[in-house]
Parts: sequence; structure tokens; C-alpha cells
Amino acid sequence: MAKHFDAGHLRSTLSEVIGPLTPENLGHAHRKLEEGHVTGKLVNGNALALPTCSACD
Repeated sequence: MAKHFDAGHLRSTLSEVIGPLTPENLGHAHRKLEEGHVTGKLVNGNALALPTCSACD
């Protein structure tokens, strides 16, 4: 799978990482979803734990 990401055949749907899992960040993420300002996946948590690839930038 990684070779397909690196070759540009697959793209991540990740659009934004909100930050650490806190009540404030959960509220921010919820407001963005309610207002319809999210295209793709919104992640609330530790961004360092997410897999990365060169084609996802």
C-alpha cells in the first residue's frame, strides 16, 4: 500500500489535524463539522501517531 501512496496512485482523505484531544479542541472540531467547513477527514488527537507518506503533502 505504501508504494501506491508514494507513487501518487492513492491520496489520503486527511484534511486537517485539530490538535491534542482536549475539550476545547473537541468543541472546535464539532463547530467546523456543524458549519460544513470540512472536506475530507478531520483528526482530533496526536498527529505524530498518524502514518505519513510523500504523496500526502
